[in-house]
Amino acid sequence: MSHDRKRGATCRIACKATRFGRDALRITVLASACGTTTVAAQDARERCLIEALRGAAPTVTVGQLQRACDEALDGPRAPDPSRPPGAKPPAASGTDAESDAGVPLPPIAPLDLSVDPPPRLGSPVERRIADEAELWSNPFSLMPHRQNYLLALSYDRDIDRQPAGNEGGEVQNTEVKFQFSLKFPLTRPLFDGRVGLFFAYTGQSWWQAYNGRRSTPFREYNHEPELFAAIRTDAQVLGWRNRLSTFGINHQSNGQSGDLSRSWNRLVAEFLFDRGSHWWLSVRPWVRIPERNKTGPDDVKGDDNPYISRYYGNGELRLGYVGQKHNVTLMARHGLGTGARGAMQIDWSAPTGFSTNLRWYLQAFVGYGESLIDYDQLTRRVGVGIMLNDWF
Repeated sequence: MSHDRKRGATCRIACKATRFGRDALRITVLASACGTTTVAAQDARERCLIEALRGAAPTVTVGQLQRACDEALDGPRAPDPSRPPGAKPPAASGTDAESDAGVPLPPIAPLDLSVDPPPRLGSPVERRIADEAELWSNPFSLMPHRQNYLLALSYDRDIDRQPAGNEGGEVQNTEVKFQFSLKFPLTRPLFDGRVGLFFAYTGQSWWQAYNGRRSTPFREYNHEPELFAAIRTDAQVLGWRNRLSTFGINHQSNGQSGDLSRSWNRLVAEFLFDRGSHWWLSVRPWVRIPERNKTGPDDVKGDDNPYISRYYGNGELRLGYVGQKHNVTLMARHGLGTGARGAMQIDWSAPTGFSTNLRWYLQAFVGYGESLIDYDQLTRRVGVGIMLNDWF
C-alpha cells in the first residue's frame, strides 16, 4: 500500500470515529492529517469541512460532508453508466452508509475568519472549566495559566535610565514586554473530578529591543513557578457564584545575584466568582513566607527584599467583563500595613479579524511592583500588542 493510500485509510478510520459533538479543533487536526492532494487543495478542503461542520445537523456524517466538499471543489461526479437508473450510489468506504439516506446537506460557503463565532452559553469561569476539563484527565496536557501576550510597543514614563549593574549605557523608555504562562496537571481529576493538582510557570520579560546602542539587552526577566490545588466549588456570595478555589505555594525571582537579586515565596489562595454570562471576579490574597535577614550582600540565603510586601501588597482583585468581541479587566492591589503602596492595571483585548487565535491587546499600569527589579519604584506604563489568550 502506498504512503498516500495508508494516509487515506487512516483518515477514513479516524473520521468514522469522530462525531459532530466533538471539538472543531479535533476535526481540523484530522482534516490536516488526511490530505492526499497538494497543499493548496488540502487547505481549501479543510476550510470547506470546517464551514460545513458549523451548520451541520447532528445526523450528518463526516463522509457526507467530505463528498459535499469534493463536489463543491472538484465539481459533481459523472454518473456511472454501469449502474441501473435510480439505483443508490454505493456508500464511501469508512462512512456510515445506513445514515446517508434522506439527510439534506448544509450549503458550503467559504470560511471567513473575520466573522466572530456564535456566543457560547454559560459564565466565563464555567466556559474555561469546561474547556480545561477536556484536557485535565491527561497528565501531559499543557494549558494556558495566565495571559500569554506580546506588547510590541511599551512605554514606561518612569523607567530607571541608569539602573545598578547596567553601566553599559542608558536604558530606553520604550521597550518590548511579553509574558509566557502555562500550567499542566500533576494528577488525574480526583474526587469525582472536583479536585486537581497543578504545576504552573509564568515568565515575564522586559526587553530593550529598540536600544541598539546597548545591543538590545533584556533589562529584566521574572520567573514565577507555582504549585497549587484547584477545587471546584459552588457557593453564593452577594449575588456572585464561587466556581473555583485554588490554594498553593508561589515563588518569584529574577535570577540575579548580589544587589540585583530579587526573590520571595508566598502562600497564595484564589477564589474565582462569576455573575451572569459576562462578569467574573478574582479575589487573590497571599501571605509571605518569612526569611531571615541577610548577614551581608553576598549572603545567598538571606532576605533579598525585606520590604517587598509593602509595595506588592497582601493580595489583589481582578474584575473582568467578557463580551462578544471586547474583553476588559481591571486589577487592583494594596498592602494592609502602615505606609503600604499598591498598583492598578487595566487590560483591553479584541479580535484581530485575521486570525481566530490572536487578539489585539492594550495594557496600562500605574503603581508599584510591575517588575521585581523596580518593585519599590513608581511605574507608569502603557503598551500595545497582541495576545494568544485572555483570562477568560
